[in-house]
Amino acid sequence: MGEMITWLEQNAVLLGALGSLAAVLALFLVNGAQVVRALIRRITDSPDQTTGNDRAGHGAANGSGASGPEPVDVSQPVPGFGGRDALAVLPFENMSEDAEQGYFADGITEDLLTALQAFRTFPVIARSTTFAYKGKSPDIREVARELGAGYVLEGSVRKMGERVRITAQLIDSAGVHLWAERFDRNLSEIFEVQDEIIEKIAAAIAPELLRADRKKRDQKKPEDLKAWDITLQAGEFMMSPDIEDFSQSLDLLHKALALDPSFGLAHAMIANAYSYNIVFFGGKAFKGLPEDSMDLALRHARTAVALDKNQALAHRVLGLVLLRRKDLEGALHECQEGVRLNPSGSLNHQSLAIVLAAGDRFEEALEEIEIAKRLSPQDMFLWNFYQIEGWASFCLERYEQTIDAARHSLRLRPQNKYSHLQLIASLVALEKMEEAQTALAKLVSDVPDFSTKELLLAPQVKDRYLSALGRAGWHES
Repeated sequence: MGEMITWLEQNAVLLGALGSLAAVLALFLVNGAQVVRALIRRITDSPDQTTGNDRAGHGAANGSGASGPEPVDVSQPVPGFGGRDALAVLPFENMSEDAEQGYFADGITEDLLTALQAFRTFPVIARSTTFAYKGKSPDIREVARELGAGYVLEGSVRKMGERVRITAQLIDSAGVHLWAERFDRNLSEIFEVQDEIIEKIAAAIAPELLRADRKKRDQKKPEDLKAWDITLQAGEFMMSPDIEDFSQSLDLLHKALALDPSFGLAHAMIANAYSYNIVFFGGKAFKGLPEDSMDLALRHARTAVALDKNQALAHRVLGLVLLRRKDLEGALHECQEGVRLNPSGSLNHQSLAIVLAAGDRFEEALEEIEIAKRLSPQDMFLWNFYQIEGWASFCLERYEQTIDAARHSLRLRPQNKYSHLQLIASLVALEKMEEAQTALAKLVSDVPDFSTKELLLAPQVKDRYLSALGRAGWHES
């Protein structure tokens, strides 16, 4: 699509991959190569609070027993894993006396989850779905049913100075405990403990698993554990929708790099921080930087990949930055590499879907977004997954599918103007004019400041939307 590609970036990044923690989900949606803002916020039970740019979003679930309207069908196995049951990793409980050490427990969970996702032998449900259970005490059997998982891992973390205690237990969907163990180690042995837990899980779920199939997840571990700890703290700040909190993340990440310049994960997170600054805060979160800091994002993304070629996060970030640079071939390669390295990462499949759609490969994009939905069936950005589906199906002139996807997205996030447009344009294409007029009235109601002047769309898609809006009765004020 060459000049027509605007960049669809994703906001998400498991800021947890190996050492980082609770991640921010990324989403930069497209409707023919558009940029759609997403948000940085944690799933909570409280109403959305936004600052700066519009970052409000509604997840499909906000805890145990919660589900969005017409949830994703989890009754079938995740495609691509030979029918094997999925594993869900619940957030480990922080048992430290200091409640502020919660970021450390989240980081341990993220490390385990990301490492397990590197196995191609069994699927792992995404953290953006499983972290909805944080702070709750759900019935494991209910969790397994809601997520379509055959196994659930839960545990706790206690950090005591230079010592750490980790407990973990693996439970099957019937509530049967397969194993449980406690690890008391020095903090310097934390990565070895993680490896032990991972090996036990793999042995329980897939006894025939070959070590080679694990891809050895040889992500580079930090030379300085303090750098790792600071990176976890930075990830906590990056999750905040508040510009003052978010602005602290970059300083922390640079402190981590000062301690360990070769820590690839910190470079990848810095690349994301620059991208988030533009998308979420209009380039105003970090003082002394140009508003368009994508050159800095590109530099750190390339460095992250050079330092750690097995870090899926780094490849995904680089791929989406390259897409902004209109390097579709490079973007495709990097996002495909992200999927190869982390086949259970829902955001890897989502990012690949965006790039495929940007190259008019809509059928393949739909396949990838279906995998993403199944890997994270209660994702707080499920509305965004449906928007990608709506975009691709609309371009394939599958208007009924587009209508269904758009309505799913709008139930989860009514202010999503691009899904409103997909819905109206599809109804007009099917000559359902009365329904299209009703849909237009809903757009005006849900997005009172809507204007066609601010649409970020590929020209051919924008023209079709504008034509449909006009036929439905829209008049620009």
